Amino acid sequence: MQLRRVILISVLCSCATAIASGQQPDSKQGDGFYDLGIDRLYHQMYTAFSSRDMATASAILEKIHALDPNDPQAILSVAAARYRAGKKDESFRLLRQLADRKLGFWPDAHPVFAPLRTDPEFQKVLAAFEASDPRVGNSTVAFTIPEPDLIPEGIAHDPVENAFYVGSIYKRKILKVDNGKVSIFASPDASGLFGVLGMKVDPKRRVLWVASAAGSELKDKDGWSGLFKFDLKSGKLVKKYIVEGKPGEHLFNDVALTASGDVYATDSHTGAVYRLEADSDQLTPFLAAGSFVYPNGIALSPREDKLFIASYGAGITVVELATKRLRKLAHGTETTTAGIDGLYFANDSLIAVQNGIGPGRIVRFRLSPALDRITRTEVLESRNPKFNPPTTGAIAGPEFYYIANAQLGAIDGSALKKDFKLEDILILNTRIDPAANDGRK
Repeated sequence: MQLRRVILISVLCSCATAIASGQQPDSKQGDGFYDLGIDRLYHQMYTAFSSRDMATASAILEKIHALDPNDPQAILSVAAARYRAGKKDESFRLLRQLADRKLGFWPDAHPVFAPLRTDPEFQKVLAAFEASDPRVGNSTVAFTIPEPDLIPEGIAHDPVENAFYVGSIYKRKILKVDNGKVSIFASPDASGLFGVLGMKVDPKRRVLWVASAAGSELKDKDGWSGLFKFDLKSGKLVKKYIVEGKPGEHLFNDVALTASGDVYATDSHTGAVYRLEADSDQLTPFLAAGSFVYPNGIALSPREDKLFIASYGAGITVVELATKRLRKLAHGTETTTAGIDGLYFANDSLIAVQNGIGPGRIVRFRLSPALDRITRTEVLESRNPKFNPPTTGAIAGPEFYYIANAQLGAIDGSALKKDFKLEDILILNTRIDPAANDGRK
């Protein structure tokens, strides 16, 4: 699978770079069928971006910043665009404003600013971010997988056997880790797996649900994606539900599972959400293409009446399942929901893996009783030197286990970069709450 389709970076960061350089976008998005205020502009900007109308896209980006000067994604992107336009002082002024917000953003993770790491003036800017974002270290090593070129993205936990499943994008396989013992659970030869992304265990029905997407390495299937259903006892494929498409069209990224066995999946490239109903055994669009800009992590509320979907345009959106009503999860200026990959519900909170705003961090968003607002943000882990980057995780009792070093940057097209130093895969865990659960009560 091509690197550009698996590294989970902010769409706005990509847009700012392309606006300045005239590059074409990776994929096209629609306008969307709902209006969350300023988020409508994100869709319009991406439409212009997709059509190579960089002047319009740049103007919309500036409009977003003017309408909401507190939007941290817009601040970073406008700062990047202004730097590329030769307005260095304005750019660095915006970056210092962002540092003052203490949100975990790091500009040297942005492709525009990365080459400036040795620049004396830029180092002063980085010092401000260093002071505002101290390292938080609460995690310990749960286990390692001695397979450096695995390039994993998804992990799932089986509470019945207390076993973990780790999926590989690059090798298109799934490993089972049981009491430290690593074995192959599913291989591409036996199941036809594409690149493996988000996964969830259905402990009641003893099946593993896998979101899987094909890239250029599969040639005639490039752009296909879908859900694969595996029997946990035998490891055999029960059934696969495939959505075909043209190259680069679909990317099933993550999944959420209801108690009745329904599965919801985000399609990052089309901006849609799919549902597979257990009763009908049919995979159909639940929210149409263009509903989001790169939807990724997805979590279900304890009462199973709401979905929380992380996207790089709107942050976290709350979806009322009965009505399909969409609204942005509210929060104060001291919080950002940008750059989220994995997203999970635990008691009164959302646990998020944020890898699109800097070195990466694990955060807990405490929610209001109505689940419509973030009341407090707690950083559980930040700037761990082993992050490279963190991607997704799994809740097991009071602990959150997560992939710390997916090493997505090692992928070059359908091969691995020869000069990329690979390391054994590291799974870390951190305590989240003595009463934490998997989202069901």
